[in-house]
Amino acid sequence: MPAAVSRVLDKGALARRELAIREILRRDLERFIRGYDADHPGAWAILEPNTPLDWNWHHTYICEFLVDVAMGETRRLLVNVMPRSLKSLFVSIFFPCWVWLRQPWASFLCMSYSTPLANDHSYKRRRVIESEWYQRLSRGRCILSDDRNRITEYSNNSGGVIYARGLDGSVTGLGAEYLLFDDPNNPEKESDVVREGALTKFKNYLTTRANDPKRTKTIVVQQRTHESDVSGYIIKTAAEEKDPSRRFKIVKLPTRARKSETVVFPRSKTVVERKAGELLHPHRFGEEEDAEAKRDLGAYAYSARHDQEPAPLEGGVFSKAVWQTFTELPARYELIISGDLSFGSTSSTASFVSVGLFAIAYPNFYLIDLFHKRCGFNDAQKGIRELINRNEPVYGIIATKLIEKKASGAAMIEKLQEEFPGVLAFNPDEFGSKEQRAQLIAPAFESGNFHIKHGVGWLEDVKIEFVKFGVYDTDDIVDMTSQAMIYYQLKMRKRRSPVSSIVQS
Repeated sequence: MPAAVSRVLDKGALARRELAIREILRRDLERFIRGYDADHPGAWAILEPNTPLDWNWHHTYICEFLVDVAMGETRRLLVNVMPRSLKSLFVSIFFPCWVWLRQPWASFLCMSYSTPLANDHSYKRRRVIESEWYQRLSRGRCILSDDRNRITEYSNNSGGVIYARGLDGSVTGLGAEYLLFDDPNNPEKESDVVREGALTKFKNYLTTRANDPKRTKTIVVQQRTHESDVSGYIIKTAAEEKDPSRRFKIVKLPTRARKSETVVFPRSKTVVERKAGELLHPHRFGEEEDAEAKRDLGAYAYSARHDQEPAPLEGGVFSKAVWQTFTELPARYELIISGDLSFGSTSSTASFVSVGLFAIAYPNFYLIDLFHKRCGFNDAQKGIRELINRNEPVYGIIATKLIEKKASGAAMIEKLQEEFPGVLAFNPDEFGSKEQRAQLIAPAFESGNFHIKHGVGWLEDVKIEFVKFGVYDTDDIVDMTSQAMIYYQLKMRKRRSPVSSIVQS
């Protein structure tokens, strides 16, 4: 074959390959974002040319739900995911741009809690759309109009339009086929009045801003902020919605899995087994970053923004707790170890062994040290032994070691009694259920009589378990603490025990 002919054929093959790749980017949202290969980058490279994209399985998972919306298979979608997870880039910026490649006539009303945030998203969308890369993909169907190209709204030459508005402003006269709510609640600070106002607007816009009430698609993406935020309303009312097409599909991605779960992708049917305790995206947000978030945000905010389960600020057993920390103990105190032992399995679904060391200068209780681990008998025994040996040289003799009297604790009591004095069996069931026992010690928390050692790595874990008691999947620390506090109150009030009278009532 002549060289000239070969070169023509090679050029033809390359041209066909280029066209095929562009078609893949138009058809596949994930590839549109990530790119096809190093020579064919995606939309990410337009906005972040110097930052490698650290792709994770949950990005593909979210993309598949977004594609379901674009294909009309899902009309209403709620995504709850941690901050800095690229949720705004995916939902508010890349998704509308990608939809325009398939439906250049589509209209979007993109809303956020504030006008500056909505405008920032709009600016980034426009950067993608006006790029040479995007214009090649759109084949001339998404050229922005000169007479309608503002940061708050722009249209293309195929009749499509994208509006950007903050919920702190007005959307009078606007409507769209796609309603996007990106963080409709302010995650940093929001008064009850502002929160109620945002929810009122959301409920109003959900119907009045829909161009076609039977076909308009709605996506809400946010990190949770409060039990009464927009997501809270959606979750509470989803079960009551009788029309499946109007019911929100709910995607919840906590930063750390609180229990093991099987995640099935909606389109590819890919299966991800997420184990309890596993971080969502450890390469980007690892153990160090998670610990820092717990420390900086505090129990309530972390529970909302990372667990995607806002703790009730009112109504919970420990919702009125006054959290105290200490750096030094009082001059005089007694030491007690209290253990809630559920050993026997190290699986991710098993309960924890929780053993705490308390200093008591009545009426104040000080949690000094904690062993909190899923483990078997031998590791639990070793953990208790190390807890004692580590702390007695520092704080003095630990006279009392309380172990919950149940099947899993009986053998441990026997073993510890061979090694240490003062090992006692305690039957907490005599004082009611877990919930009743928690109610008994709650007043001590409300009055500021419970203290946690300052600077310990497990401080926020303890607070979160108390704050979320009753709705959290673990309560071993609460059980361990109620055991110690009830025991000591009984010891102090042998003749007239308010604990007993409360339980009997």
